[in-house]
Amino acid sequence: KARLDPIEGMPPDLINMGDGCSFQPRCRFAVDRCEKETPPLVDAGPEHMVACWEWENVSKATADAKVDAA
Repeated sequence: KARLDPIEGMPPDLINMGDGCSFQPRCRFAVDRCEKETPPLVDAGPEHMVACWEWENVSKATADAKVDAA
């Protein structure tokens, strides 16, 4: 399996979760919608679920970065 790259910054306070995506404060792909609305869990492929408004852009950017690094 591929190694997951960590997200910089501190994880969210699980006791005081606000509106929106819990990754928004430390996500470089976050958009305004991420701050206001919690994304639903959606099927992103075989055995892969995501909860992200920008998951297709994140997936493309991650794939492009891996190609550039090779």
